[in-house]
Amino acid sequence: MKRKLYMNLIVSVFSNVVLLILSLIIPRLFLLQYGSDTNGLLTTLSQIFAYIALLEAGISQATLVQLYGPLKSGDKKQVSEIMSISRSYYRKVTGIYALLVLTIAAATPLIIKSELNYSTIFLCVIFEGAAGVINFYFFSSQTILLNADGRGYVNELTNLVGKTASYVVKIILALTGVSIVLIQFGSFVISLSKMLFYNIYMEKNYPWVDYKISTNKAKKLPDRNAFIVSELAWTLFSSTDAIVLSVFCSTKMASVYSINNMAFVAINSLVSAAYFGIRYILGKAYHEGIDAYRCVHDSFNAVFMGIITALMGVSVLMLDSFIVLYTDGVQDIKYSYFWLPVLFCLIQMLSWSRYVSGNLTGIAGYAKQVSKISLAEAGINVVLSVVFVNIWGIYGVVLATVVALPIKVLYTNYISDKFVMRRSGFSTLTKMGVDFLFLGIIVAIRKKIQFVLTSWTCFFVGGIILTIVLLFLVMGIHFLIYPEFRDIFREKNIKK
Repeated sequence: MKRKLYMNLIVSVFSNVVLLILSLIIPRLFLLQYGSDTNGLLTTLSQIFAYIALLEAGISQATLVQLYGPLKSGDKKQVSEIMSISRSYYRKVTGIYALLVLTIAAATPLIIKSELNYSTIFLCVIFEGAAGVINFYFFSSQTILLNADGRGYVNELTNLVGKTASYVVKIILALTGVSIVLIQFGSFVISLSKMLFYNIYMEKNYPWVDYKISTNKAKKLPDRNAFIVSELAWTLFSSTDAIVLSVFCSTKMASVYSINNMAFVAINSLVSAAYFGIRYILGKAYHEGIDAYRCVHDSFNAVFMGIITALMGVSVLMLDSFIVLYTDGVQDIKYSYFWLPVLFCLIQMLSWSRYVSGNLTGIAGYAKQVSKISLAEAGINVVLSVVFVNIWGIYGVVLATVVALPIKVLYTNYISDKFVMRRSGFSTLTKMGVDFLFLGIIVAIRKKIQFVLTSWTCFFVGGIILTIVLLFLVMGIHFLIYPEFRDIFREKNIKK
């Protein structure tokens, strides 16, 4: 188990660091070569396809939850049954996915405000969507099995190789100045190689998985509909803003949003890689008993909320410098907005405040109840985004998310503490309050002392020093307020 844990953690973090660096190069290159309009279009398309990916909503999470038990007990027959049902679901929705790709390709150029011509937008949508069709039909269910079995590092390495190749192709083609359509096509061709790899890997390591096993036709993945609602809600949160900005403002304003949010997406991806790489420990701990689970639950919160709080503090102080340096030479629209870093930080802090508790509600069978809250939260976010964007522009769409997020944070932690772990939730909320208070102090410092670093060397050196200092401070605070976090160090010292 320790080997899988370390492999998942190391590979996840390493691959995301590499992809983070490459993902910072691409938008900068596109801004200089093609302008804010094209960059905003690509951001909008990525959010549109996050919605189309909802066709798999529920299948992934429901399959993952169902696989924990039989994998732990070694019941290969039940694993095969679950995988057979899961793949059947995926293949049923592939046709619908393809149809939606064509429909959206035809409609998007008519809806969004962009200076690009119809055919360019149409073909960009087609090639962006084609990769999803391949993914749905051939290997989506296989990636879930690997995650449930603690082999998420295989998915991470595959993703690393595929995306690195895709980024390299994009960089080379962009430097030659070819059409954005050819760049999207080149990226699609690279994605086809993943299909071949997963087939070879599964044949070698999971030859016993029988997709043709006889299953009850009426048998379904438990809580799938509830997970569908929850994933729909999360997609509305994470994939609405750029679309709203493209429709009500322009794709250039969507580009402003994406560049300001870039650092937060990168940080979230990096920390998420570590979290999802070892999340299977939570599932296994739950099946060992609730007493054992409590310690693991609180330790996860101590570590990951500590990391996020520190990194958000760094982001608040450093984003002004990042925007100035990153958009140097881009003159077609203003990119610096004083309060955007604070709002984006709040989104990350609130989102991570429910990661561990949200995972527990799914494992413990509360997905249906949580899905209702998710739907209400999502509805509030969409309505407020449309209203606020017409009042405050880009600030409005981000503020709408900040206003809506606390609903599910409070609910999932309430369910987790009171009904699953059978304890008071006051301690959990108090610890969260400490983290938000820390961020508030950092924001106050930024308002009093605003500085902009004028070179990348100063930026990286300053960022590293600031990250070390804030991580030390926050983890020191968490060491004091989380008894379970202290116990980890005590146990290590006793073993020594």
